Amino acid sequence: FRSNPFHDEAVRVRIWDEGGKVADMKTRAFRDYVPLLERVVKKFAAEKAA
Repeated sequence: FRSNPFHDEAVRVRIWDEGGKVADMKTRAFRDYVPLLERVVKKFAAEKAA
């Protein structure tokens, strides 16, 4: 597993996944993630255009 080039990312996702299982955990509204999503989409579009 450690030889996987995305090992660190996989571990982070696993930690986030476990954190999502906390009962009554407060989460942000979807609108709070819109700026992040816009940045990701713009970066992806720019890379595809290049």
